[in-house]
Amino acid sequence: MYRRAVLVCLLAVSTVIASVAASPEVFANNTKAATTAAKPDVFDPGRINRATTAPSKAPASRSARKQEMVTWRSRVSRTFATQNGYETDITAGSVNYQDGSGQWQPIDDTLVASHATGYAFQNKANRYVAMFPSNLASNPVRVSTSAGSVDFALVGGAGGPTASQQTASYALALPP
Repeated sequence: MYRRAVLVCLLAVSTVIASVAASPEVFANNTKAATTAAKPDVFDPGRINRATTAPSKAPASRSARKQEMVTWRSRVSRTFATQNGYETDITAGSVNYQDGSGQWQPIDDTLVASHATGYAFQNKANRYVAMFPSNLASNPVRVSTSAGSVDFALVGGAGGPTASQQTASYALALPP
């Protein structure tokens, strides 16, 4: 039970750090928010809000039912050309990140094999990289952005991870 609680805490800390790395503007100078008029809360976390508009021109391919307009991406939206116009999915959280060249790319936090020495897994695509060590005794968990990184380790921790989608688990993290 103790090992499971420690692992849950370790993963929770990782999630918080990843959230901070994904949205630093939330923690930046908040003077703009203080001077902006209050807006109604129209977003429900986990729900996608859709807006559909009449087409200014027909979608490029009538055979395609729904085609993303890649150049219209933003941090919180994706727009699709449909047979009836354009459909924009707007979310409360980030669905895209800007890559090194300034292009918006879809976020994919699925864990994949890491090529970094001493690390077993890392997230696939985001503005930050979360890396999980091959052995907790050898390396820390690392979350990196272009601005720097944060490392943390479980004192006395050991063992290797298994990964499933967006979760890394260390079953034998602490000795009995």
